[in-house]
Amino acid sequence: MEAIGIWGATHSRGSGIGRSILRQLAGDPNVAVHVFCRSEEKQRELSAEFESIKGSLVWDLRDETSSERYQQYLVDNGIRSVISTVGVGIANPIPFLTQAELMEMVESNLVAPFMILKHTLLPMKQLNGGRVIMFGSITSFRTAEGASGYSATKMALRGLLESTRRELRMGFSSVSLSGVYSGSISKVGLTSVVEAVSYLLRLPFGVHADVIVD
Repeated sequence: MEAIGIWGATHSRGSGIGRSILRQLAGDPNVAVHVFCRSEEKQRELSAEFESIKGSLVWDLRDETSSERYQQYLVDNGIRSVISTVGVGIANPIPFLTQAELMEMVESNLVAPFMILKHTLLPMKQLNGGRVIMFGSITSFRTAEGASGYSATKMALRGLLESTRRELRMGFSSVSLSGVYSGSISKVGLTSVVEAVSYLLRLPFGVHADVIVD
């Protein structure tokens, strides 16, 4: 049975991608699904909705001192695939985008993925291989009006993923790092995004790929 961990299935301001992926995997008898949450409230919410969840862990990504618990959890449960749909989008042109809104997007779209990636790689190396799937956005390739702050954070995330792939050559060659770059969910639909994740989960460890859903 394959153990898969998911970040972002509880995000109240998200597009529903994480929840849809969780729903798909939770219904697969060959998958042991683990969820990672920032609060005990979100943990209880998911556990009540998805009875087939194998396990869960609460870790507020802003508290790096608790990262060892997360790393040990991955190793103890043999979790070799981690999916992160963490992110938030706030549509406001620059003259009306507040600093607080920009910082919220920086925190969710760049800092949180950085923390997840940083503390997932070593356990996967210890497990002799694994894969990380991160969700970006089509706006990291093609900007849009009213999305300057959002596009900037998603471009930064894309840079983080591409640079990290180069670093994986130095002792982490058995770990994959893939990205899903989706357009508006109202346009592309959740089914297309879930199918992209299913494809990436079938690739061998160590094989990187990007999927654009637009």
